[in-house]
Parts: sequence; C-alpha cells; structure tokens
Amino acid sequence: MIRGALGQQPRGRVTFALASCLYPSDILNHMPGGEHATRGPADASLLALGDLLNEPDAPTLLLLAGDQIYADATAGLFDPKVLDERYRIPQERRGESRGAKAVMQRLDLDVHMMIDDHEIKDNWAPNDPDPEQPGSGNTAIERGKSAYFVYERALLNFPANVWYKLTHKGLPFFLADTRTEREGRTALNSSSAQIMGPEQFKELCEWLVAPQHGDLPKFVLTASTLLPRRLSVAGHPSCALQSDAWDGYPFSLHSLLKFICDNEIKGVVFLSGDEHLSNVVKAHLSCAETGKQCTVHSIHSSGLYSPYPFANGSADEFIANDAFDFPLRNPRYRCQSETRFFPGDGFALLAAQHNSPNWCLDIRFHSEIGLKDNGHVKLQLME
Repeated sequence: MIRGALGQQPRGRVTFALASCLYPSDILNHMPGGEHATRGPADASLLALGDLLNEPDAPTLLLLAGDQIYADATAGLFDPKVLDERYRIPQERRGESRGAKAVMQRLDLDVHMMIDDHEIKDNWAPNDPDPEQPGSGNTAIERGKSAYFVYERALLNFPANVWYKLTHKGLPFFLADTRTEREGRTALNSSSAQIMGPEQFKELCEWLVAPQHGDLPKFVLTASTLLPRRLSVAGHPSCALQSDAWDGYPFSLHSLLKFICDNEIKGVVFLSGDEHLSNVVKAHLSCAETGKQCTVHSIHSSGLYSPYPFANGSADEFIANDAFDFPLRNPRYRCQSETRFFPGDGFALLAAQHNSPNWCLDIRFHSEIGLKDNGHVKLQLME
C-alpha cells in the first residue's frame, strides 16, 4: 500500500480510480515482460490506467475492491498444493507483472486494496470445510489474510481488523470488510446472518453520521456489491443463500439502508467490484411512517481482466428498475433504484467536485482501449 500526502480539506476536483478482479495470465495468454513488448490481455487494463496517470486530472488514489489475485485460479487443478506457495506465488506474480509495476510503483498514486474471496478461495465463508484446525495458522482464511496483509497492505504487524478508514485530499473513505467477518449461512439463519461483524457495522454507522463529514460526499468501499439485487433473490428470498453479495445477507442490507434513511444521510456512495460488470445505481430510500427519505448511489467496477464468461455477471441477472419494501416482516421502508450497466473489462475513473451548493461526481468507465460506449455518467450527490 502506497500512501501519498493527505490534505485536510477537499481541494478543487478530486480524482480517483476504482477497479477489481485481476485474473492471472496463464499458458494460453503469457504476458511478455519487456517494457516495450506487445501488451498482453491480463495487463492491458492496468497499463491503460498507467497511461492515464501521465494525463491532466490524473487520479491520485486507486481503490482495488478485491480479487487482486486468484489463489484458486484453476479450481485446484494446477493451483499450488504446498501451503506456503498457494498464496505467496499468486501475490508475487501480481507484484511482478508489467501492469502492477506501471501503476503500483507510482509515488504520486495512493493505492489501497481490500480483500475478497479469491484472496482465500472462491466464495469463501466461515462454514466452508477446511482440513486444518482453526488457530493453527494453516486454514485458508488464516493463510489468505496473512498474504493479504503482507503483499497488499505491506504490513508485518497485522491489525486486528481488515477494515479501516482513510481521508484522501479531504474526502472521507471507509474501506469495509465484507468477506472475513461474514457469518456462515444455512437455511436456518439466512434471514439473520450478517455480512460484517457488529463492531465494524457500528463503526461504519458512526462514521456515516460523523459531524465533520456532514457536507461532504462519503465513499464506502465494499468488495461485495450493495445494489442492484439479483432477479433470483428478489423472486425467491430463499435464493439469498446463493448470492455472495449484500442481497445474500438481507438483514445487513436492510439494516444499513434503514440507518441511512432514518438519519437522512446525504452524499453516500458505495464502491464495489466482484461481479465483473460495471454499473451505476441511484437508489431512493423512504420511510412511510416518518416521512424521512434520502438518495444513495452505488458504483460497481468491472474486472480488470475477467476472461471467462461463465464467471462474469450479466445485466440479465439483475433488476435494472427495482422497488422493494423492507424489513420483510414489518415493511415500513422502501427502496426504489435505477441501474445502468456498462459491460466489458476495465476500470472506473471518478472525479468529485464541489459545485456550490452541491457536490457532483463525474464517472468514466474505461476499457483497455479507452472510454466505453456511453460510459460517461454525471451524478448530483447531495440530493
């Protein structure tokens, strides 16, 4: 993790990048290492981002939402079997790639990475079978977290929590952990299981209403996407067990939306990855009983390199125009959302700017060859 100089107040236009999910090169798409060699597909998006770092209004912050490596890239077929190699080798390969060098070694770019499932194993959950004993240091979660702290956070003394807060050029960010603290789910607890621990949820809520953030946009990075909901989960609540995102943890999703609505918090923007499908969501929250209401936004970046269609999200799997009441047993709140999708690999560039009396957010979805078709979106944040 590279930390740049951090200011106390937003200065003009603050530009940052959002990305996730970098599947490694393999024997079929070997990445040439020469600086001037042909760009291979696995590095193309990061190299394109590296080019933009030399342009005017270049991002000064990069948020990587998870799956920076795939410890299970071949689903166990050719993955390293030795415990030390399973997580060390993918992390070292990532750091040695041309794309990572072009971006991560820039001293003028503040880089922060959050852990997700492929730093451990696909769709990892606490109740997954593991041949090793918890506390031995050899379980998948223990090995994966250790490698994450060492290689993605450059830490030798590991903190108690994965989640943390930061301020970049005066703008507040909460980097939430929706992977390592989530509860294991079964048919018995699917309606009450939580995607993060109670301490983290309390800290997130307190951060959202902190007085010093009142008139600023507030950015929450969460590897798992908050919205949109999947068609399957909306049609059959029992399908929540099949979702790895927030809609798979309805208690957590509804609790967070309720808190934001009750406090009418303005300017909340959720940032996420994991689905390999860029999208922008505008959601209006309201409470029929109190009359309180507010608007939140969710921005999802596609994968930097996600070559396998069967592993990629499709717009057909989600509800583009959604409306649902919550909580289920005593619905008093309503969420109405609109989603725009931007398929294809790449990354997002976001620029927050204060245009009195409002804040606006300029979003550009890029592929390795430039701006995606219709990939430019402007949002008013403090509605």
